[in-house]
Amino acid sequence: MDSSTDSNNTMGDCSTNQHHQTPRLCGGGCGFFGTAEKRGLCSKCYNHYLQQSTAKFQAELLTTHQDEIPAPPPPINIPTEKETGELCAALSLLTISGTAAASPPATKAVCNSNLCTKKLGLLSFVCRCGGGFCKKHRLPEAHACTFDFKEAGKISIRKQNPLCKSDKIQHRV
Repeated sequence: MDSSTDSNNTMGDCSTNQHHQTPRLCGGGCGFFGTAEKRGLCSKCYNHYLQQSTAKFQAELLTTHQDEIPAPPPPINIPTEKETGELCAALSLLTISGTAAASPPATKAVCNSNLCTKKLGLLSFVCRCGGGFCKKHRLPEAHACTFDFKEAGKISIRKQNPLCKSDKIQHRV
């Protein structure tokens, strides 16, 4: 008999629980349950409500701000082949006589180390001293680097850790 009273007692606690709310049906009339966060609607009806409200808002914006819409830009005039040929001919007449029209030949990049003449392709290493080096001479010790790494480290530490001093007068008025 004691066990039956205990089971009834636990059931009584569940039915009188304040946290448990009875679910309400959707306000849209679809038959599903709605939630308070979604204005009493189910998820499907709430998404439909949001779509309608955004469409209504956009329509209001278009009607109220129609005079503020800028005019479309003027069309771009693309020159014809005849016009481009005339422009090229005019530019060729403007070149200074005595100067070569072609650009100077491109020089091949080579390792900046004193004894190495290896060509640098896509894989070149640029040092802080400004030179480009091959994989053998990429380290600062290998190419007699002129960059002062110690001073650069001191400067970066000074920037990252500013000097903090407390006031000499402790009790100010």
